[in-house]
Amino acid sequence: MRALTVLVVLALAAPACFTELPGVPAGSSTGEPDGGTSTSGATSPTGSDGGSAPDQDVTTEPGSSGGTSPPEEGLFACHDAMEPCGVWTLPDCPGACAADAAGKCVLEQLRLRTSVGLRIRECAKGCTLDALLPRGDGTGMTRRQRASIGADELLTKYEAPRLCELRGEEFFANCLADFTPECADPDTWFDVCEPLAATMCL
Repeated sequence: MRALTVLVVLALAAPACFTELPGVPAGSSTGEPDGGTSTSGATSPTGSDGGSAPDQDVTTEPGSSGGTSPPEEGLFACHDAMEPCGVWTLPDCPGACAADAAGKCVLEQLRLRTSVGLRIRECAKGCTLDALLPRGDGTGMTRRQRASIGADELLTKYEAPRLCELRGEEFFANCLADFTPECADPDTWFDVCEPLAATMCL
């Protein structure tokens, strides 16, 4: 009987001999074997929120800034104008002084005063490109701009656009019938030129 009483007392006293260990708070550091610490909720090396840095598109158009046309491009930006003749590369006069198919097309358009876009390339002393936009209203008024062509075929050194008046129809008719060095010089195609107040494509 006495032995039974002792066992009951020991059974009741045993739980009081053990204390509950304190829990480890979330986010606290714990020791690592190498002396470092690990923390729950740590950030990623790629960003403060663990996300990757976004890709950036830095592609630009060649010869331009940020893919946009320079403001001095003027008439060369008039892409809506119909260009039936392509680019006419002027002949080397007085060498092979003759108009090819593109040249005859340009001269015919100028004779008719057609509202189209015309491009003339000249490589006498360095290459240049002329952009011509006849108004097509029967007056011979033509917008003109010239730019230099770089070694990489990109346009540089844009001249200011001008408003010019074409010579008479007979001049261009004569060039179509009998091509002379004068016909291969765009500066002789106009009677007068003046600064263009505002660049308009149409």
